[in-house]
Formats: sequence, C-alpha cells, structure tokens
Amino acid sequence: MLTGNLRAMLAVSPMMLTCGIVACGGSGYAKPTPVATPAPQSFAELSGPVSAHSWVCTVGFRSGAGTISVRVSPPSYYLQLRGGSCGSPLAVLAESNTGALIYAAMAGEYHVTVGNPTDAADRFSVRADFFLP
Repeated sequence: MLTGNLRAMLAVSPMMLTCGIVACGGSGYAKPTPVATPAPQSFAELSGPVSAHSWVCTVGFRSGAGTISVRVSPPSYYLQLRGGSCGSPLAVLAESNTGALIYAAMAGEYHVTVGNPTDAADRFSVRADFFLP
C-alpha cells in the first residue's frame, strides 16, 4: 500500500512541476528586463552676500542633456537660469520667484543669477543639480 502511494506521488509531481513552469511564463526562462543606466549627475553650490534690490551671478557649469534643478535659500529670492557664462550671458531660459526651478536642458553652458527683492542686503545659498556632459 505504501509503495502504491509513493508511485502515485512520483507520477504526479513531475506533471505538477511542468504545469507550474508553463503557467508562470510560458516556454522556458523569463527574459531579462533592460534597465537604463542613469547618466552621472553633479552639482554646483555657492553662498555669498547680495545687496538689496539687486542681482548677482552665482554658479556657472557645463551640463549634459537632462533636467537642471536649482534651489536658493532664502526661498523668497528670485532665480534665473541663463545660457552662457557670467561673463557672456545669453537669454534667460527659466526664472522663478519661489526659490526653486526645474528646466529640461540641452547640453551646454549655463549659469544661475540670484535676485534679492528685499530692502536689506543679506546672504544667499544656491545649489544647481545637473547631468554631466
């Protein structure tokens, strides 16, 4: 009697195993899902003084294609992301009066200017995150 049960289990087990493999993905092994390698990122930071009601050119950097994210503290200060360098500024590409901005950029040279809208000189801190070229 014990031998009969053992034979029945051995006969059923390979069939169950085969059905499980077919049900979980069809014929054979699962195909690997391609994973994109993220581009390396970098950042530029600067802190310093800014006079009342004035703008100051802060960080300059070369970016690869991708998102550029800029934040300033205090957040009431204005931000401008411009093409080119501080010495050769190009057009304003993005601006914000909320202390942060995000811009989808092509590869190139950029810089950030910070504006103080208050009646008093104060210090600022700015950080730009970007993709390496």
